[in-house]
Amino acid sequence: MGSNASTPKSSGGGAQAPSPSRDPGHGPPLDTIATSPSPRVSHSSRSFEIIQAPSAAAAVAPTSSAAPIIQMDHKQSFPFIVILIVLLNLGMFIFTMYANNCPAHFIPSGGACSLSFMKRFSFQPLNENPLLGPSASTLLKLGAVEPGAVAFGNQGWRLLSSMWLNAGLFHLFVNMLGLLSIGIRLELAFGFAKIMIIYILGGFGGCLISALFNRSGAISVGASASLFGLLGSMVSEFIMNWSVYTNKFLHLSKLIFFVTISVCFGFMPFVDNFSHIGGAVAGVLLGIVLLARPQVPWIERCRYIIPTSYPHQQLQVLQQNQPSWKHMRKLLQMVARLVAINLLIAFYAAASALLFKGFDIPSKCHICSRLGCMPTSLWTCPSV
Repeated sequence: MGSNASTPKSSGGGAQAPSPSRDPGHGPPLDTIATSPSPRVSHSSRSFEIIQAPSAAAAVAPTSSAAPIIQMDHKQSFPFIVILIVLLNLGMFIFTMYANNCPAHFIPSGGACSLSFMKRFSFQPLNENPLLGPSASTLLKLGAVEPGAVAFGNQGWRLLSSMWLNAGLFHLFVNMLGLLSIGIRLELAFGFAKIMIIYILGGFGGCLISALFNRSGAISVGASASLFGLLGSMVSEFIMNWSVYTNKFLHLSKLIFFVTISVCFGFMPFVDNFSHIGGAVAGVLLGIVLLARPQVPWIERCRYIIPTSYPHQQLQVLQQNQPSWKHMRKLLQMVARLVAINLLIAFYAAASALLFKGFDIPSKCHICSRLGCMPTSLWTCPSV
């Protein structure tokens, strides 16, 4: 008696998924291409609707190519948090250069300000800041991370203020390009609240690791740590939802590009790869907790639903009889979330305890200095 509600019989006798718009057993099978407007089924902040194809309404053989496509729309249609973060970073960089005022300050190296025609907004000499940015003293004054000040000077607030600072114009450009490229897609797919949490906690984790592994006196900023938080969450989301991507190469290429550029910047003044590592670790764990693909309400009726693109995702219903798949997937997601939450708490707790208890990792780690600023013939590594 309950079988008619889940697997209606077709003219061929085979079991098919029920129509989302008609009563099971009376409406056309799912692989019938309809031309009339389709109903919508809402679920939380998402809704689903059949995308109709311009073809005659007729029943076709149940093949994967004839499976209907479901469009998932979101209430949030504009990535306002990502845009707001970009504007805040731009505004903070302009203010930083205004406060820096290179021509009015003595330059120890004896060099001239870069792009001096910009007057007050000109940059420090390239041998001091090759990224076209301010001096170490200006960044420190505005909230950059300095390990000694954080660990022994009761200035833990720098772990949060630093994530809004960029080391230079090049650094700002890559960070904002990555934020727009990755953040917009994630925000439209998962909502502004989750992306804001990942951005802030990822940046905090990166700044925490930077302060823990850098030598005292080194200056670093953490805007790229927040970007690596989003990159890390994208990695975990990519792995968890591997089957949803129709163009895996494109997403992998985007990820590799931004990671490569940011790691190269990590060897330059005021940017270090410790913050990138910390942000990525926090981002991966946060992605497991927050970005697992939600269960769709039609999964009981349609058996097996796979999203195929962002941000307005197309969900293809595959007519496969796998009743245990949903329950196994939910169980694995719950276990993964539980493990990730515990690891995330342990990560922040252990790093904070080591930092504020004055544990001197740089003196015990001989290769750690290779991941921070590396002085070359083109630039030095300023400190305070």
